[in-house]
Amino acid sequence: MKKKMDNNDGYTLVELIIVLAIIVILTTAAFVTMSVMHTAKVKEAASTFDAEITDLIARTRNQDVYQDTNNNGKMDPGEELPGYKYELGISYDGQKYYINNWYLLPGGTHSQAATKSKSMSAYVRMQYSDFDGIYVDVNVPDGHMIRFDKSGACVDGAGVYKFLKKDGSVIATVTINKNGSHQIK
Repeated sequence: MKKKMDNNDGYTLVELIIVLAIIVILTTAAFVTMSVMHTAKVKEAASTFDAEITDLIARTRNQDVYQDTNNNGKMDPGEELPGYKYELGISYDGQKYYINNWYLLPGGTHSQAATKSKSMSAYVRMQYSDFDGIYVDVNVPDGHMIRFDKSGACVDGAGVYKFLKKDGSVIATVTINKNGSHQIK
Protein backbone atom coordinates (compact mmCIF):
# COMPACT_ATOMS: atom_id res chain seq x y z
CA MET A 1 0.00 0.00 0.00
CA LYS A 2 2.84 2.35 0.81
CA LYS A 3 4.32 1.90 -2.67
CA LYS A 4 1.11 2.99 -4.36
CA MET A 5 1.02 6.18 -2.33
CA ASP A 6 4.57 7.04 -3.25
CA ASN A 7 3.81 6.74 -6.98
CA ASN A 8 0.97 9.30 -6.80
CA ASP A 9 2.22 12.29 -8.78
CA GLY A 10 -1.01 14.35 -8.62
CA TYR A 11 -2.72 15.90 -11.59
CA THR A 12 -0.89 16.37 -14.83
CA LEU A 13 -0.65 19.74 -16.51
CA VAL A 14 -2.97 18.57 -19.29
CA GLU A 15 -5.66 17.58 -16.77
CA LEU A 16 -5.43 20.99 -15.06
CA ILE A 17 -5.71 22.81 -18.39
CA ILE A 18 -8.78 20.75 -19.32
CA VAL A 19 -10.47 21.54 -15.99
CA LEU A 20 -9.68 25.26 -16.36
CA ALA A 21 -11.01 25.25 -19.95
CA ILE A 22 -14.29 23.70 -18.76
CA ILE A 23 -14.61 26.35 -16.04
CA VAL A 24 -13.98 29.15 -18.56
CA ILE A 25 -16.57 27.72 -20.98
CA LEU A 26 -19.21 27.41 -18.24
CA THR A 27 -18.51 30.94 -16.97
CA THR A 28 -18.77 32.39 -20.47
CA ALA A 29 -22.05 30.57 -21.04
CA ALA A 30 -23.42 31.99 -17.78
CA PHE A 31 -22.46 35.57 -18.77
CA VAL A 32 -24.03 35.18 -22.22
CA THR A 33 -27.22 33.79 -20.65
CA MET A 34 -27.42 36.72 -18.21
CA SER A 35 -26.89 39.22 -21.03
CA VAL A 36 -29.66 37.62 -23.10
CA MET A 37 -31.99 37.69 -20.08
CA HIS A 38 -31.27 41.39 -19.43
CA THR A 39 -31.87 42.22 -23.10
CA ALA A 40 -35.19 40.38 -22.97
CA LYS A 41 -36.22 42.34 -19.84
CA VAL A 42 -35.47 45.64 -21.60
CA LYS A 43 -37.46 44.59 -24.70
CA GLU A 44 -40.33 43.57 -22.43
CA ALA A 45 -40.26 46.99 -20.71
CA ALA A 46 -40.41 48.78 -24.09
CA SER A 47 -43.33 46.59 -25.21
CA THR A 48 -45.19 47.22 -21.95
CA PHE A 49 -44.63 50.97 -22.31
CA ASP A 50 -45.91 50.94 -25.90
CA ALA A 51 -48.99 48.94 -24.88
CA GLU A 52 -49.71 51.40 -22.06
CA ILE A 53 -49.51 54.28 -24.56
CA THR A 54 -52.03 52.51 -26.80
CA ASP A 55 -54.31 51.95 -23.82
CA LEU A 56 -53.96 55.57 -22.70
CA ILE A 57 -54.97 56.88 -26.14
CA ALA A 58 -58.00 54.59 -26.25
CA ARG A 59 -59.14 55.54 -22.74
CA THR A 60 -58.70 59.26 -23.44
CA ARG A 61 -60.64 59.08 -26.72
CA ASN A 62 -63.50 57.12 -25.15
CA GLN A 63 -64.05 59.29 -22.08
CA ASP A 64 -66.29 62.29 -21.81
CA VAL A 65 -64.27 65.07 -20.27
CA TYR A 66 -66.51 67.46 -18.41
CA GLN A 67 -66.92 69.39 -15.24
CA ASP A 68 -70.28 68.84 -13.56
CA THR A 69 -70.91 72.46 -12.60
CA ASN A 70 -74.57 71.96 -11.64
CA ASN A 71 -73.87 68.65 -9.81
CA ASN A 72 -76.51 66.62 -11.65
CA GLY A 73 -74.15 63.75 -12.48
CA LYS A 74 -74.23 64.16 -16.27
CA MET A 75 -72.62 66.32 -18.90
CA ASP A 76 -74.81 69.23 -19.90
CA PRO A 77 -74.09 71.64 -22.78
CA GLY A 78 -71.22 73.93 -21.89
CA GLU A 79 -69.70 71.59 -19.28
CA GLU A 80 -67.27 69.81 -21.62
CA LEU A 81 -63.63 70.64 -20.95
CA PRO A 82 -61.09 70.87 -23.76
CA GLY A 83 -58.44 69.06 -21.72
CA TYR A 84 -57.65 65.46 -20.98
CA LYS A 85 -58.71 63.06 -18.33
CA TYR A 86 -56.07 60.33 -18.19
CA GLU A 87 -52.31 60.53 -18.15
CA LEU A 88 -49.42 58.12 -17.93
CA GLY A 89 -46.64 58.78 -15.47
CA ILE A 90 -43.15 57.32 -15.46
CA SER A 91 -41.48 57.42 -12.07
CA TYR A 92 -38.11 56.23 -10.84
CA ASP A 93 -37.26 55.32 -7.26
CA GLY A 94 -33.50 55.03 -7.70
CA GLN A 95 -33.62 51.36 -8.65
CA LYS A 96 -36.64 50.73 -10.88
CA TYR A 97 -38.93 52.55 -13.26
CA TYR A 98 -42.68 52.40 -12.78
CA ILE A 99 -45.50 53.13 -15.23
CA ASN A 100 -48.49 54.62 -13.43
CA ASN A 101 -51.93 55.43 -14.79
CA TRP A 102 -53.22 58.72 -13.40
CA TYR A 103 -56.63 60.33 -13.49
CA LEU A 104 -56.71 64.10 -13.85
CA LEU A 105 -59.25 65.63 -11.48
CA PRO A 106 -60.87 69.05 -11.88
CA GLY A 107 -58.50 71.80 -10.83
CA GLY A 108 -55.44 69.98 -12.16
CA THR A 109 -54.92 67.58 -9.25
CA HIS A 110 -54.00 63.95 -9.86
CA SER A 111 -55.29 60.70 -8.48
CA GLN A 112 -53.90 57.28 -9.27
CA ALA A 113 -56.30 55.31 -11.44
CA ALA A 114 -57.68 51.99 -10.30
CA THR A 115 -55.09 50.07 -12.31
CA LYS A 116 -51.89 49.12 -10.55
CA SER A 117 -48.59 50.64 -11.43
CA LYS A 118 -46.34 48.39 -13.49
CA SER A 119 -42.72 48.04 -12.52
CA MET A 120 -39.96 47.49 -15.01
CA SER A 121 -36.94 45.33 -14.43
CA ALA A 122 -34.10 46.82 -12.42
CA TYR A 123 -31.90 46.19 -15.47
CA VAL A 124 -33.71 48.86 -17.52
CA ARG A 125 -32.63 52.47 -18.03
CA MET A 126 -34.82 55.00 -19.83
CA GLN A 127 -33.81 58.13 -21.68
CA TYR A 128 -36.04 60.78 -23.26
CA SER A 129 -35.61 63.37 -25.99
CA ASP A 130 -38.26 65.78 -27.23
CA PHE A 131 -36.99 65.44 -30.82
CA ASP A 132 -34.05 67.82 -30.22
CA GLY A 133 -31.51 64.98 -30.14
CA ILE A 134 -30.52 65.64 -26.52
CA TYR A 135 -31.32 62.63 -24.36
CA VAL A 136 -31.74 62.81 -20.62
CA ASP A 137 -32.32 60.01 -18.15
CA VAL A 138 -35.93 59.72 -17.08
CA ASN A 139 -35.27 59.81 -13.35
CA VAL A 140 -37.13 62.81 -12.05
CA PRO A 141 -38.55 62.00 -8.62
CA ASP A 142 -41.91 63.62 -9.46
CA GLY A 143 -42.23 61.60 -12.63
CA HIS A 144 -42.53 62.22 -16.33
CA MET A 145 -46.11 62.67 -17.59
CA ILE A 146 -47.57 61.73 -20.96
CA ARG A 147 -50.97 63.12 -21.93
CA PHE A 148 -53.23 62.89 -24.97
CA ASP A 149 -56.27 64.96 -25.83
CA LYS A 150 -59.62 63.58 -26.92
CA SER A 151 -58.61 63.68 -30.60
CA GLY A 152 -55.63 61.42 -29.85
CA ALA A 153 -52.93 64.08 -30.23
CA CYS A 154 -50.08 64.04 -27.72
CA VAL A 155 -50.36 67.09 -25.46
CA ASP A 156 -47.33 66.33 -23.23
CA GLY A 157 -44.53 63.81 -23.52
CA ALA A 158 -44.09 63.55 -27.30
CA GLY A 159 -40.58 62.45 -28.18
CA VAL A 160 -38.26 59.49 -28.34
CA TYR A 161 -37.90 57.11 -25.40
CA LYS A 162 -34.81 54.92 -25.41
CA PHE A 163 -34.73 51.69 -23.44
CA LEU A 164 -31.21 50.73 -22.47
CA LYS A 165 -29.48 48.00 -20.54
CA LYS A 166 -27.56 49.15 -17.46
CA ASP A 167 -24.34 49.06 -19.50
CA GLY A 168 -25.75 51.78 -21.78
CA SER A 169 -26.49 49.77 -24.91
CA VAL A 170 -29.76 50.79 -26.59
CA ILE A 171 -32.10 47.83 -27.01
CA ALA A 172 -35.38 49.47 -28.09
CA THR A 173 -36.91 52.88 -28.78
CA VAL A 174 -40.50 54.06 -28.59
CA THR A 175 -41.36 57.21 -30.53
CA ILE A 176 -44.48 59.19 -29.67
CA ASN A 177 -45.33 61.78 -32.31
CA LYS A 178 -47.30 64.94 -31.58
CA ASN A 179 -50.19 63.68 -33.72
CA GLY A 180 -50.51 60.70 -31.36
CA SER A 181 -48.97 58.02 -33.53
CA HIS A 182 -46.34 55.91 -31.87
CA GLN A 183 -44.06 53.05 -32.83
CA ILE A 184 -41.58 50.75 -31.21
CA LYS A 185 -38.26 49.75 -32.81
